[in-house]
Amino acid sequence: MKKIPIISLFVLVFGIVTAWAQCEERGSIKFPRGQSSAVVTGRIGRARSVCYKVRAREGQELSVSLAPPLGGATFTVGSDTYDAEPLVEDVTTWRGDLSDGRDYFISVSAPRSGTTFVLKVTIR
Repeated sequence: MKKIPIISLFVLVFGIVTAWAQCEERGSIKFPRGQSSAVVTGRIGRARSVCYKVRAREGQELSVSLAPPLGGATFTVGSDTYDAEPLVEDVTTWRGDLSDGRDYFISVSAPRSGTTFVLKVTIR
């Protein structure tokens, strides 16, 4: 009886790690000195997903948008831990309060490689 929950947990964790392995990491989003917004332009590669990290303090508000959303591109925002549920998935605009001070990830995905995007990130 106990084998089923253990196997289910393994499949869940393996699936999450596999999804991150397919995400092409592009580093951290840097905000210009004195600014609370940054704009990142990019192109989706073969993995069809690119990831960025953004550091936030407890209680800050994070705002993310694809401007304009092109080629079916969407993004997902989550914490830096694999076991946490994403804050939002597959959207083109989002704003939310962050309860923890930590690194968060923003993963931009598209249905095909070669899709270009403009990502605007604001933290206050």
